[in-house]
Amino acid sequence: MVAMIGGLQGTRRSALIDVVRHCFTDFTIFRGDVGVCSNLTCVQVDTLAGLSHALEDIAVSLRARRMELTAELERLIEPPAEGASIGFGKRIGDGTTEAVERLATTATARSLDVSIRDIDRALVKIDDDTYGVCDSCGDPIGEARLEALPAAASCVTCASKV
Repeated sequence: MVAMIGGLQGTRRSALIDVVRHCFTDFTIFRGDVGVCSNLTCVQVDTLAGLSHALEDIAVSLRARRMELTAELERLIEPPAEGASIGFGKRIGDGTTEAVERLATTATARSLDVSIRDIDRALVKIDDDTYGVCDSCGDPIGEARLEALPAAASCVTCASKV
């Protein structure tokens, strides 16, 4: 197999070479841009370059989602307006609605915080060229899972163990 890896530099180029090396154990680099392996399988490295662009799109999407979640979290944890009365009353039921609302707000804030941390982890994995690899077992995370949960850091098998 001969694969041209042209037009890419730095980390993205290295990542593509690592992917090809992982797929083909007898892959070698010579003259800087050409890889050869002795089997008859042909891989279009240009397709792998498309992966690089897809990762950039995913990162943009994750950053936008992070901004939305951060704004929502800030709204939820914002202290009450000055002069607002927060009391639960002396009779049963006086403050029940407010108490339940505050509990729900706290749970939502915790959930948003976890989602933001998941997004941050996914962005680090994109920068480290490990996006799509399970943090727990090192196996690939399924494409369908990443489409559904772009911030996923574990495969379905490992996620179900938690």
